[in-house]
Amino acid sequence: ANCKPMETEKRRDLTDLEFVSIDAAKTQDIDDALYAEISSDGWTLFVAIADPTAYVEDASDLHRDVAARGTSVYFHGDVLPMLPEELSQDTCALSEGCDRPALVCKVAVSDNGEVGEFEFIEATVRSRAKLSYYAVDRYLNGQYDELMSHATPLEALYQVYRALRAHREEHGLVMEDRQEYRWILNDHKQIENIEPYEKLLSQKLVEECMIAANRCGARFLAQHKASGPFVTHRGFRADRLAETRKFLDMHAPALAQENPDTVAGYRAIMRGLAAPEQDLPLRTMVNRLLTRAELSTDCANHMGMALEGYTNCTSPLRKYV
Repeated sequence: ANCKPMETEKRRDLTDLEFVSIDAAKTQDIDDALYAEISSDGWTLFVAIADPTAYVEDASDLHRDVAARGTSVYFHGDVLPMLPEELSQDTCALSEGCDRPALVCKVAVSDNGEVGEFEFIEATVRSRAKLSYYAVDRYLNGQYDELMSHATPLEALYQVYRALRAHREEHGLVMEDRQEYRWILNDHKQIENIEPYEKLLSQKLVEECMIAANRCGARFLAQHKASGPFVTHRGFRADRLAETRKFLDMHAPALAQENPDTVAGYRAIMRGLAAPEQDLPLRTMVNRLLTRAELSTDCANHMGMALEGYTNCTSPLRKYV
């Protein structure tokens, strides 16, 4: 009740920037908002991240409760929130037209999509609009004129997305598109039917901006020798390396000489296994040989994305990390 983060002099006023949020239509716990503008050699991307730490004091009972939960748990048609809904859906959410405390990642993106210099800013922001994935997807596909009032930031964001995505496709690893399904529940929360759906272009846009901010977060933590948390991924399981090499010898001998312990080697192997000319679904067949991503206090490779460092700082209303 005594927290007044908007009144501190350390926050930079960025309310003049035309941030917009893009999320599911029903979402109220809005973690992030986006803005981009053209620069002399590419774009400047701003990712505003909600700042619940402004309201949750370190030694408080609330902080201990939030830390114990660790994450919001999403069910079909229901959610167990990590934060009290008054904070996650109101006080801290980057809601349309409201001044909110935020941690803003300002990052330079070059014409070829490279993530360059960055700055983290404790700021005050004001989202201009709460846009839905569906509406933005229609706009980006030329079908929805009602969003023309937000055309300037959306066009710049779309340009940034295309550059970031193209760079990751060339230099990193992008998760392959796969068929996803949505459970439709009836009034009794029983499954009524299951519908296939594809990830929208607007969802990919937001995802790419979040990845850029999280890469900057990992670089910031590593530069300051912080103890994380980092998100790491070792790639192939250490206890299955012999099996991995045998698999490659048998099904992809051209990749057998690549070193799966290096980012470059892992990237080459996974790209080769996913090549369209393969007769067998080799990329899927090696899933059982892979490790899960882990949280770490040390900055280490994230093989699954072919990055030398990664973290997750863009969902603070849903993830304690």
